[in-house]
Amino acid sequence: MSKSRSDFVLKRAIAIDVLEVLEVEVQQAIASVAEAKIETQKVMLESKTMRSSTPMTPLREQVLKEIAEIPDATLPEVLNFLQSRKLKHIPPEKLDISLLSESILAKDWLTPEEDEAWKDL
Repeated sequence: MSKSRSDFVLKRAIAIDVLEVLEVEVQQAIASVAEAKIETQKVMLESKTMRSSTPMTPLREQVLKEIAEIPDATLPEVLNFLQSRKLKHIPPEKLDISLLSESILAKDWLTPEEDEAWKDL
């Protein structure tokens, strides 16, 4: 093997090693950011929980962790579900019926087609 060819092979091997190390470091950084995001959300919820009467439980922490890991595109659906579950525990006499339909109607109302139809009003 010629000297230039062996230099090339050696440099390529070094570059691959460096890339592998960087890949590991990037993965660790991503994991660290995810953990920090979860911790931040826990602190925020704990702060909010301290103002309310709801204690932070291991199950609440697990729910927060799961929410932190889902894609942003899924969050409206999750929020809708959580709000509907919360409504089940409100006495009927305290419910404003118009609010119940808001999330369902938003699916039809909050579309580009609706925006286009109502833009001149």
